[in-house]
Amino acid sequence: MNPKFTELTGYTSEETIGQNPRILNSGELPDKIYKELWDKISSGKEWRGEFHNKKKNGEYFWEAVSISPIFDKQGKITNYIKVAEDITERKRAEEALRESEEKYRTIFESSPEAIVLFDKKGNVIDINDRIEDWLGYKPEDITRKNLAVFPFLSNRSKALALKKISQRMSGKEIPPFELEFTDKNGEIRIGLITASIIKDEKGKIIQNLVMISDITERKKVEEELAKHREHLEELGF
Repeated sequence: MNPKFTELTGYTSEETIGQNPRILNSGELPDKIYKELWDKISSGKEWRGEFHNKKKNGEYFWEAVSISPIFDKQGKITNYIKVAEDITERKRAEEALRESEEKYRTIFESSPEAIVLFDKKGNVIDINDRIEDWLGYKPEDITRKNLAVFPFLSNRSKALALKKISQRMSGKEIPPFELEFTDKNGEIRIGLITASIIKDEKGKIIQNLVMISDITERKKVEEELAKHREHLEELGF
């Protein structure tokens, strides 16, 4: 074993030579993994996989491993050689990403607002179920379609939405704006649109996350209040 082994595990060569590899076993991997490993290398084949092992100080770490048999001149297996790479940081990053995705999915699905995820061309990548509650259209009827062919937007609303989302995708800040929708029953609904951008690890804008708040009832109340004020003004109040 080389010095890298000691650096990674905390065990010196003197402490390890002659010991069973199980001294690194964290106990978290199922026995079937080890059975598959030994079945393969004892049959003369190379095994590749990942181990979640434990250092001398009790700290856990991940390593990507390849184990191959070594043969003598008669073709008999005499030893095994293990090549390992520390992938702990990669696994931590993957776990953080998974947790982030789970958190995003929970928020996405439970949001009282309709949420739509667009790519740079205005195609729908994902959409939550709120859209069906609000407009009567199923998410699968909209996913992968372009904003320009949405059946619930008038040509005027499509043009405005495409303009605003294009501006947002270019990095420009835009205030929330209103759009007129038509649900499956032919009723007019008013949505307040808030657009956010999503960037990749290099800071490049790749997606647009749009939240749609139903403000139909609020707009009706505002219109009634406006009519009431006009009526009072006509009466001289």
